[in-house]
Amino acid sequence: MIMLRTSPRHVYLVALLALGLVMLSTTSDLSAADHTHHRQHGSHLHGVAQMNLVVEGEKVFIELESPAMNVVGFEHQPSTSAQRIAVREAAAKLENGGSLFVFSEKAGCTLVSATIDSALLEHGKEEQAYGDSLEEHHAEETPEEKHQHQAEAESHGAEKHSEFEVSYQFTCASPKKLRALEVNLFEVFPGFEHIDAQILTTSGQSGAKISARNNRVDL
Repeated sequence: MIMLRTSPRHVYLVALLALGLVMLSTTSDLSAADHTHHRQHGSHLHGVAQMNLVVEGEKVFIELESPAMNVVGFEHQPSTSAQRIAVREAAAKLENGGSLFVFSEKAGCTLVSATIDSALLEHGKEEQAYGDSLEEHHAEETPEEKHQHQAEAESHGAEKHSEFEVSYQFTCASPKKLRALEVNLFEVFPGFEHIDAQILTTSGQSGAKISARNNRVDL
C-alpha cells in the first residue's frame, strides 16, 4: 500500500547522519559535511539522486530523494491520462523496495514499510476526474491546438522542480550477517545515472557513489 504522507523518519535519519558527521575525523568530516550540505539543500540534478541509509540494530532505514525526471521522464504536473498513469505506475514500482534494494541473503531482511511523497502523485489523484473531462474536450481539437495546449501545460509547471521522496524500513532477522546492499533502481528506472549515498552503520559513517555498473554497497 502506498502511503502518501511525510514520515517523521526523515528527521530521525537526518539527526543520526548529523551525529555520525560529528564523530568523523577532520578531513573526512569536511568532505562528508559538504556532501550532506549538498543533500539537505535539495540539489536538483537530472540523473542524480540522494540516498540516506541507516542501520540500527535489526532495522534498516533508507531515504531516497530523486528529481521526478529520473522516475517518470517529466517534472510538470501530469496533464494527460498517459502521464497520470505513468506517475501511478512509477509509484507502484518505488513501493516495491524489496526488489529495488537487495541485502545480503543470510541477513534475512524484509521490507516493513514504504512511504512515498510526491506532488505529482497527489496532484494526479486530485485532478484525475478534471483531467479526464478536459481530455474529452481536447479530443475535438485539431492537432495544432492539442500541441499548443500540451506545451502550455508543460510550460506552466516548468519552473517547479518536482521530486519523489521515498522512505523505506526493513527488518533483518540476522543483522550481524548484513554485509552488503545491491541497488537495482537503475534497471527499473533508466533515468537514474548515479546516486550519492550517505551510510551510517555501527562501524561509522561513509559515503558512496552508486551507479548501474557499481551498484553494490558494502555495509
